[in-house]
Amino acid sequence: MNKVIILIAALFLFVKTSFAATLVSGQIRTNTTWTKAGSPYICTGSIEVDSYSTLTIEPGTVIDLDGGIKVYKSIVFKYNSTDTTVIKSHGSTFPNIEIENLNYTDTIVLKHMKIISSGIYFKWIKSNVIIEECNFNVSRIEWHPTSTGMQSFIFRKNKCTKIEISWFTNISSRLIIDSNYFDSVYNYSTILIPQPMNTLTITNNVFKNIPTTVMDISAGE
Repeated sequence: MNKVIILIAALFLFVKTSFAATLVSGQIRTNTTWTKAGSPYICTGSIEVDSYSTLTIEPGTVIDLDGGIKVYKSIVFKYNSTDTTVIKSHGSTFPNIEIENLNYTDTIVLKHMKIISSGIYFKWIKSNVIIEECNFNVSRIEWHPTSTGMQSFIFRKNKCTKIEISWFTNISSRLIIDSNYFDSVYNYSTILIPQPMNTLTITNNVFKNIPTTVMDISAGE
Protein backbone atom coordinates (compact mmCIF):
# COMPACT_ATOMS: atom_id res chain seq x y z
CA MET A 1 0.00 0.00 0.00
CA ASN A 2 2.84 2.36 0.87
CA LYS A 3 4.48 1.63 -2.49
CA VAL A 4 1.24 2.50 -4.30
CA ILE A 5 0.97 5.81 -2.44
CA ILE A 6 4.59 6.65 -3.22
CA LEU A 7 4.09 5.85 -6.92
CA ILE A 8 0.94 7.99 -7.12
CA ALA A 9 2.70 10.89 -5.39
CA ALA A 10 5.67 10.61 -7.75
CA LEU A 11 3.38 10.50 -10.77
CA PHE A 12 1.50 13.57 -9.57
CA LEU A 13 4.75 15.46 -9.06
CA PHE A 14 5.95 14.48 -12.55
CA VAL A 15 2.73 15.63 -14.21
CA LYS A 16 2.71 18.89 -12.26
CA THR A 17 6.34 19.58 -13.18
CA SER A 18 5.84 18.61 -16.83
CA PHE A 19 3.05 21.13 -17.32
CA ALA A 20 4.72 24.02 -15.47
CA ALA A 21 5.05 27.12 -17.63
CA THR A 22 5.94 30.80 -17.31
CA LEU A 23 3.42 33.23 -18.83
CA VAL A 24 4.93 36.50 -20.08
CA SER A 25 3.67 39.61 -21.87
CA GLY A 26 4.02 43.40 -21.84
CA GLN A 27 7.19 45.43 -21.24
CA ILE A 28 10.52 44.26 -19.86
CA ARG A 29 12.14 47.22 -18.07
CA THR A 30 14.96 45.52 -16.15
CA ASN A 31 17.67 43.05 -17.11
CA THR A 32 15.88 39.70 -17.35
CA THR A 33 16.97 36.08 -17.83
CA TRP A 34 14.84 33.26 -19.20
CA THR A 35 16.03 29.78 -18.24
CA LYS A 36 15.59 26.15 -19.15
CA ALA A 37 14.11 25.53 -15.68
CA GLY A 38 11.44 28.19 -16.22
CA SER A 39 10.46 26.86 -19.65
CA PRO A 40 8.33 26.93 -21.55
CA TYR A 41 7.91 30.71 -21.64
CA ILE A 42 4.51 31.28 -23.20
CA CYS A 43 4.29 34.78 -24.64
CA THR A 44 0.56 35.48 -24.37
CA GLY A 45 0.89 38.87 -26.04
CA SER A 46 3.48 41.22 -27.51
CA ILE A 47 6.64 41.84 -25.49
CA GLU A 48 8.90 44.89 -25.63
CA VAL A 49 12.42 44.97 -24.14
CA ASP A 50 13.11 48.66 -23.50
CA SER A 51 16.24 50.57 -24.46
CA TYR A 52 17.79 50.21 -20.98
CA SER A 53 17.40 46.44 -20.54
CA THR A 54 18.90 43.18 -21.76
CA LEU A 55 16.97 39.94 -22.21
CA THR A 56 19.22 36.90 -21.74
CA ILE A 57 18.11 33.50 -23.03
CA GLU A 58 19.85 30.56 -21.33
CA PRO A 59 20.66 27.34 -23.27
CA GLY A 60 17.75 24.92 -23.48
CA THR A 61 15.08 27.58 -22.99
CA VAL A 62 11.78 27.00 -24.82
CA ILE A 63 9.85 30.06 -25.99
CA ASP A 64 6.29 29.81 -27.32
CA LEU A 65 5.43 33.01 -29.19
CA ASP A 66 1.87 34.22 -29.58
CA GLY A 67 2.71 37.88 -29.94
CA GLY A 68 6.16 38.97 -31.05
CA ILE A 69 9.16 40.22 -29.08
CA LYS A 70 10.63 43.62 -29.93
CA VAL A 71 14.09 44.39 -28.56
CA TYR A 72 15.26 48.02 -28.39
CA LYS A 73 18.62 47.44 -26.72
CA SER A 74 20.02 43.94 -26.57
CA ILE A 75 19.17 40.26 -26.43
CA VAL A 76 21.75 37.58 -25.59
CA PHE A 77 21.28 33.98 -26.69
CA LYS A 78 23.62 31.84 -24.61
CA TYR A 79 24.49 28.40 -25.94
CA ASN A 80 26.33 25.17 -25.21
CA SER A 81 26.89 21.89 -27.04
CA THR A 82 24.18 19.87 -25.24
CA ASP A 83 21.05 22.05 -24.88
CA THR A 84 18.99 23.34 -27.80
CA THR A 85 17.07 26.59 -27.39
CA VAL A 86 13.66 26.41 -29.10
CA ILE A 87 11.62 29.33 -30.43
CA LYS A 88 8.24 28.44 -31.90
CA SER A 89 4.79 29.79 -32.59
CA HIS A 90 2.27 29.27 -29.80
CA GLY A 91 -0.80 30.06 -31.89
CA SER A 92 -1.85 30.28 -35.52
CA THR A 93 0.04 33.53 -36.17
CA PHE A 94 3.59 33.91 -37.50
CA PRO A 95 5.31 35.95 -34.75
CA ASN A 96 8.77 37.49 -34.89
CA ILE A 97 11.62 38.44 -32.62
CA GLU A 98 12.62 41.89 -33.87
CA ILE A 99 15.97 43.31 -32.79
CA GLU A 100 16.23 47.01 -33.53
CA ASN A 101 19.00 49.27 -32.27
CA LEU A 102 21.24 51.80 -33.99
CA ASN A 103 23.85 51.95 -31.23
CA TYR A 104 24.32 48.45 -29.78
CA THR A 105 27.52 47.05 -31.28
CA ASP A 106 28.18 43.71 -29.55
CA THR A 107 28.09 40.66 -31.82
CA ILE A 108 24.77 38.79 -31.74
CA VAL A 109 25.25 35.01 -31.85
CA LEU A 110 22.55 32.41 -32.47
CA LYS A 111 23.89 28.88 -32.07
CA HIS A 112 22.34 25.47 -31.30
CA MET A 113 18.82 26.81 -31.72
CA LYS A 114 15.64 25.52 -33.33
CA ILE A 115 13.30 28.10 -34.90
CA ILE A 116 9.84 26.81 -35.84
CA SER A 117 7.03 28.81 -37.52
CA SER A 118 8.47 32.15 -36.42
CA GLY A 119 10.92 34.76 -37.62
CA ILE A 120 13.94 36.75 -36.47
CA TYR A 121 14.47 40.28 -37.83
CA PHE A 122 17.66 42.30 -37.34
CA LYS A 123 16.74 45.92 -38.15
CA TRP A 124 19.02 48.94 -38.38
CA ILE A 125 21.73 47.50 -36.16
CA LYS A 126 25.46 48.08 -35.97
CA SER A 127 26.04 44.62 -34.52
CA ASN A 128 27.70 41.78 -36.34
CA VAL A 129 25.44 38.71 -36.55
CA ILE A 130 26.51 35.06 -36.47
CA ILE A 131 23.93 32.29 -36.99
CA GLU A 132 25.52 28.87 -36.78
CA GLU A 133 24.43 25.24 -36.32
CA CYS A 134 20.72 26.11 -36.03
CA ASN A 135 17.64 24.35 -37.36
CA PHE A 136 14.99 26.43 -39.15
CA ASN A 137 11.58 25.03 -40.08
CA VAL A 138 9.00 27.29 -41.80
CA SER A 139 10.85 30.41 -40.69
CA ARG A 140 11.91 33.89 -41.77
CA ILE A 141 15.14 35.81 -41.32
CA GLU A 142 15.79 39.45 -42.26
CA TRP A 143 18.95 41.50 -41.81
CA HIS A 144 18.94 45.27 -42.22
CA PRO A 145 22.31 46.78 -41.20
CA THR A 146 22.79 50.51 -40.74
CA SER A 147 23.73 52.60 -43.74
CA THR A 148 27.23 53.34 -42.44
CA GLY A 149 30.05 51.34 -40.92
CA MET A 150 31.08 47.73 -41.44
CA GLN A 151 28.74 44.95 -40.33
CA SER A 152 29.10 41.24 -40.96
CA PHE A 153 26.41 38.59 -41.26
CA ILE A 154 27.68 35.01 -41.08
CA PHE A 155 25.17 32.23 -41.81
CA ARG A 156 26.98 28.91 -41.43
CA LYS A 157 26.23 25.19 -40.94
CA ASN A 158 22.47 25.64 -40.56
CA LYS A 159 19.71 23.24 -41.61
CA CYS A 160 16.84 25.10 -43.24
CA THR A 161 13.49 23.65 -44.30
CA LYS A 162 10.97 26.00 -45.92
CA ILE A 163 12.76 29.20 -45.02
CA GLU A 164 12.39 32.75 -46.31
CA ILE A 165 15.56 34.81 -46.06
CA SER A 166 16.18 38.45 -46.95
CA TRP A 167 19.54 40.17 -46.59
CA PHE A 168 19.42 43.91 -47.25
CA THR A 169 23.06 44.94 -47.13
CA ASN A 170 24.84 48.28 -47.16
CA ILE A 171 27.85 49.39 -49.14
CA SER A 172 30.43 48.18 -46.64
CA SER A 173 28.76 45.06 -45.26
CA ARG A 174 30.12 41.54 -45.42
CA LEU A 175 27.85 38.57 -46.06
CA ILE A 176 29.00 34.96 -45.67
CA ILE A 177 26.69 32.02 -46.48
CA ASP A 178 28.66 28.84 -45.94
CA SER A 179 28.01 25.09 -45.53
CA ASN A 180 24.23 25.31 -45.06
CA TYR A 181 21.56 22.80 -46.05
CA PHE A 182 18.45 24.28 -47.69
CA ASP A 183 15.44 22.03 -48.35
CA SER A 184 12.40 23.66 -49.99
CA VAL A 185 11.33 27.24 -49.40
CA TYR A 186 8.52 28.77 -47.37
CA ASN A 187 7.96 31.59 -49.83
CA TYR A 188 11.19 32.65 -51.45
CA SER A 189 14.83 33.17 -50.56
CA THR A 190 16.38 36.40 -51.72
CA ILE A 191 19.63 38.30 -51.31
CA LEU A 192 19.32 41.98 -52.22
CA ILE A 193 22.78 43.49 -52.54
CA PRO A 194 23.52 47.18 -53.15
CA GLN A 195 26.61 47.67 -55.30
CA PRO A 196 29.40 47.87 -54.59
CA MET A 197 29.64 45.92 -51.34
CA ASN A 198 32.66 44.80 -49.41
CA THR A 199 32.44 40.98 -49.46
CA LEU A 200 29.96 38.35 -50.57
CA THR A 201 30.86 34.70 -50.01
CA ILE A 202 28.51 31.82 -50.89
CA THR A 203 30.26 28.46 -50.57
CA ASN A 204 29.63 24.76 -49.85
CA ASN A 205 25.84 25.03 -49.55
CA VAL A 206 23.40 22.26 -50.46
CA PHE A 207 20.11 23.23 -52.15
CA LYS A 208 17.40 20.57 -52.37
CA ASN A 209 13.93 20.93 -53.92
CA ILE A 210 14.54 24.61 -54.59
CA PRO A 211 13.98 26.17 -58.04
CA THR A 212 16.91 28.21 -59.31
CA THR A 213 14.65 31.27 -59.57
CA VAL A 214 14.13 31.64 -55.83
CA MET A 215 17.68 32.76 -55.09
CA ASP A 216 17.78 36.37 -56.29
CA ILE A 217 21.15 38.10 -56.12
CA SER A 218 20.61 41.56 -57.53
CA ALA A 219 21.69 45.15 -57.23
CA GLY A 220 19.52 47.49 -55.21
CA GLU A 221 19.61 50.99 -53.79
